[in-house]
Amino acid sequence: MKKKVMFISSAGGHLSELLMLSKLFPKYNYTLITERTASTTYLTKKYPKKVFFLYYGTKDHLLTYPFKLLANCFKSLYLYFKIRPEFIVTTGTHTAGPMCCIGKIFGSKIIYIETLANAKTKTATGRLIYLFADLFGDNKTLLHTVSFVVAFTFITLMHVVMGELIPKSVAIAKTEGA
Repeated sequence: MKKKVMFISSAGGHLSELLMLSKLFPKYNYTLITERTASTTYLTKKYPKKVFFLYYGTKDHLLTYPFKLLANCFKSLYLYFKIRPEFIVTTGTHTAGPMCCIGKIFGSKIIYIETLANAKTKTATGRLIYLFADLFGDNKTLLHTVSFVVAFTFITLMHVVMGELIPKSVAIAKTEGA
């Protein structure tokens, strides 16, 4: 039987990053949760019966944001018990925070992938979820790994070219010319 995995993020860039994992969806009994906006309604056609929506709200609207966040907390609780995922995979942000907290309380494994837009710092949600996530992917690890591979490849290439190929070519050219 396939594992139940919930993929959740807010709309926009976080969702775009989360959808980069869409090739993994068929391997699991998955659900996708995001905010309902004009740019996310297509998901119901692309992933039929697998998409649920939370209320869209941003911190820019200080008057309505607390109410939408509270409503999302209750809706997240309802969706959690409806779906009962074994794993919750998220790229953030405020939409995913309540679901991750609920999931942790009720025994789901939390996998948080920090957004690629923040190369140097964690997001506010990332700082909170980092405290209890079972797996936390941040960009510093990714950047260090990529930097190491690039530097190692460059140094190896320079060693081979400058330390071996050029001296051998010069020595062969001198012996042929002599």
